[in-house]
Amino acid sequence: MKGLPRIESDFKRMEYIRFMNQGIVFSSGRIIGLLSLIPEYPRYKSMLMEAEQDLHEMIENYVHEDGGTLEGPGYWNFTFSQAMPLFYALSRFHNKTLHEYATETLLKTGDYALSMLSIADGGITLLPINDCHSKSTINPGLVAAYCKMSKNPEWKSLYQAMKKSGDFKPDLYHIIFAPSMEEMAEPAEPILKPKFKVLSEVGQVSSIREDPDIGLIHFHFCSGPTYWGHYHQDKGSFIIEVNDEVLAMDRGVASYDNPESRLLSMADRHNLLYPERINDRPLEQPYYAAGGKLVHAGEDNGVITLISDNKDAWEAGLFKKNIRKVVSSAPGYFIIEDEVVLSEKMPVSFLIHSNYDMQAVGNDYWIKGKKSSLCITPLNWRP
Repeated sequence: MKGLPRIESDFKRMEYIRFMNQGIVFSSGRIIGLLSLIPEYPRYKSMLMEAEQDLHEMIENYVHEDGGTLEGPGYWNFTFSQAMPLFYALSRFHNKTLHEYATETLLKTGDYALSMLSIADGGITLLPINDCHSKSTINPGLVAAYCKMSKNPEWKSLYQAMKKSGDFKPDLYHIIFAPSMEEMAEPAEPILKPKFKVLSEVGQVSSIREDPDIGLIHFHFCSGPTYWGHYHQDKGSFIIEVNDEVLAMDRGVASYDNPESRLLSMADRHNLLYPERINDRPLEQPYYAAGGKLVHAGEDNGVITLISDNKDAWEAGLFKKNIRKVVSSAPGYFIIEDEVVLSEKMPVSFLIHSNYDMQAVGNDYWIKGKKSSLCITPLNWRP
């Protein structure tokens, strides 16, 4: 009771928290505190109704129309791991199941998280986009809760894949949300399977296709608006995975006390066409820029075409034109075309990052993994 005036003051005075994840996370103490007081002090019910309405309004502000968030899957995982116990408690207060309580936005944003999964590590880890650590997994309690909230069978597939991998960290809410033995006995679809998902608002595209000789090939494309918090300079970048190997990578983020953390977010640490001023500071896609625009993302008769306009993601005036187009007529074949006009003459580099060794072989450049390789062939390019 003593803490409520303090948290209520924040919600009344700090307008900015209503348009980011902080207000959602701060709602935990506010709502759980009010729920605990109502049996003894029924007058607090009106305050609870206001807090519940605020929570859902903030969810609507945080989640875009396609279900995505601009902070990336790492902060999505944190935010909804904090929020899901609130939805559970509120559903019980209203005598509803989690599925009955779920809003369309909560279901859509869950599908966003499923679209941001890597195919490496058995398909249970998140792509390290924006401030997301490499090899992060969705909180198992959150996965279990979505098994109850959503009818999307991919949640059950993910839960069973995580259970099989042994990646279940101790978590009180996981105990509450965990499926019953009877529910777990029902077979689930494989988590690793072909799919094509376009998130046009946040500018993320995930294509997983299967080659009969190679296996699953995942091409993930990054575009979309720049968000000032927890963003990376990756508008136009991509990730390529072949089965359990990441051949063209995104490094993700380090802990914030690591001096490399800021460097990992910069444009030259991503798979971009990168302009280089000689003897000058690195060029950036700054936090105040508008960002990229996913102009087109489609699949037609097995051919995937992706187009991102990245001009406004960079420092003002650097580019007069910057269009990246990706065409893939087969799962293991990608043509990446960069159409750019610079405001001043300077060299540009086609950057690709990988943990595996790279070597030049004739006119080609090879990235050789343990089980698969990526060959980069420059076309109409003069080094």
